[in-house]
Amino acid sequence: MSDYIMGLIQNPVDLIILLIIIYFMAHGAKKGFIIFALRGCYKLISIGGSYIIYPFITTLMRTTPIFDMVSNVVKKSLNLQNVASSTQQQQIDAINSLSVPQPIKTMLLDNNNSVVHGLLNVQNGVADYISRYIANIILNICVGIIVYFIFSFVLRTIMKLGRFISKLPIISTFNAIAGGALGIVGGVVFVWVIFTVMNIFITNDFFSVLNDKIATSYLGKYLYDNNLIWNIIKNNLFMR
Repeated sequence: MSDYIMGLIQNPVDLIILLIIIYFMAHGAKKGFIIFALRGCYKLISIGGSYIIYPFITTLMRTTPIFDMVSNVVKKSLNLQNVASSTQQQQIDAINSLSVPQPIKTMLLDNNNSVVHGLLNVQNGVADYISRYIANIILNICVGIIVYFIFSFVLRTIMKLGRFISKLPIISTFNAIAGGALGIVGGVVFVWVIFTVMNIFITNDFFSVLNDKIATSYLGKYLYDNNLIWNIIKNNLFMR
């Protein structure tokens, strides 16, 4: 136990996550199960709608100058202008030398083939592939977030009915307890969202430091490795 406490002091990632989950639990208990459940429902519907729609939008976005602009920013941020890529081993070495999380490196290595190159319209070797692949990740996350908020905005009005029902005295006690339990789930989802959004800033030096902190934590690493939201986006990077 003392080792774990010292670990929290040296690496506060787990402590921050626990505080987020506790906050959501308390918030859920205060708001009640019905309000939190309705919020959860419209968020799930929003996520589901985003899951269906955003890959099509991203596919269209890859044909626009915006994608090329993001790709060029990534290329400059990672200093890919002079990366050697004449041999397969040089390409592997170039990818392994990147200051990005290991899961991203694995994705880059696994998808370095002619099919993905064609989908990304890669023209100039591994540097172009890396920059366009990471740009595609960033674009997927950004589009997914925008579509999610559009769905959320449309569905938010349903919450007004839930507020009225939650005030009935018969169900107030259960409402608070169940709301707290659901709040814990909401806290975990919130942490998943943060970890997913972090990938937008994948080329930033601060992100590398933060990723190292997460990788050496306990709860943080577990939630990072089992991020359902990121897994959804990761598995839908390309529409084939």
